[in-house]
Amino acid sequence: MAIHVSRVVVGGLFAGVIRLIGGGLIRALVLAPLFEQEIRQAHPALIPAMETTSSKIGLVVLNLLMGITVVYMYAAMRPRFTTRLVTVLSAALPAWALATLNWAITAFMQLFSWRSVAIESALMLAVLLVATYAGASIYKEPSESRPVNA
Repeated sequence: MAIHVSRVVVGGLFAGVIRLIGGGLIRALVLAPLFEQEIRQAHPALIPAMETTSSKIGLVVLNLLMGITVVYMYAAMRPRFTTRLVTVLSAALPAWALATLNWAITAFMQLFSWRSVAIESALMLAVLLVATYAGASIYKEPSESRPVNA
């Protein structure tokens, strides 16, 4: 069964936007005070670098690419699993694990504490699951997109 690439992109962009909004809210309401305090202690010169236009554009692009990636993974796994929920979990959890491992690098570098990385990881798991489910709800197989003749 072929993957409907245009639906992957549309669903993935939708998932990416949800990641941006959800992640932005979590960072603004919960993580910003933690992270800013830790960055000021570890490396204060990073704060202006995080506020540049290029870093903000990079964050948007990475979130959109993550959305497309998890919906692509969903589309590839969909024929093998029985329910949408199992397929969403099977696509989202590996993506979340890789993102968490990236954050772990910052803890190893002592830029952020393990506590902050754990909090960010747990909150972003919820956001990624919602984003993947939403993006997957847009995705349809090519055969599902065509009207059925009665």
